[in-house]
Amino acid sequence: MSIDGSRPACLFDVVARPNETRKTVVDRGRSGQRDEREQYRIFCERVLDKLRDDHGLTNRLRASAGDWQGLSTKISWIKLQTGFEREGMAYARINIESHESDLNKALFDLLEARKDDVEREFGEPLDWERRNNFPQSRIIARRSATIDDLEESLEATRGWMVSCLVRFSERVMPLVEALAGEITDESLETERIEN
Repeated sequence: MSIDGSRPACLFDVVARPNETRKTVVDRGRSGQRDEREQYRIFCERVLDKLRDDHGLTNRLRASAGDWQGLSTKISWIKLQTGFEREGMAYARINIESHESDLNKALFDLLEARKDDVEREFGEPLDWERRNNFPQSRIIARRSATIDDLEESLEATRGWMVSCLVRFSERVMPLVEALAGEITDESLETERIEN
């Protein structure tokens, strides 16, 4: 075949075209970040599934974007969280994160004064991060793990995260709630006296 006096050219009939699966694989190959986000999403959804189906700690079906997931507690400014840190560690933690830094530090200090009791109830040592230069404080369980571990290790990490959040929720949060109630009651009483 030739067009407008050009040299003759071959005419090919397309027999097969790239399919959607191939396009997705190529796109993911171009963006390792997208693939990693998907790994975190799948991992976190499996954690949420266990927390929801086996323990009733959440009703969420989908994981949020990112390498961590948070759960609400009875106290709006205290959250349970689990995820991965950049240093090759997995974590489960209690975040004390009201907008009032003094309130966070007061609750943290009361809990830390009962550190032995808290760790005995939890069942393992915890890291206590008062974080003086930040409003929030944290009580954290950690273990070595990354999203790139083999599936067997990831399954063990998922089980550990679920176990930690269940233990925080059932064994530690009752004390946290009682102490937070004392602090907020004292704060309200102080405000009434000052006004």
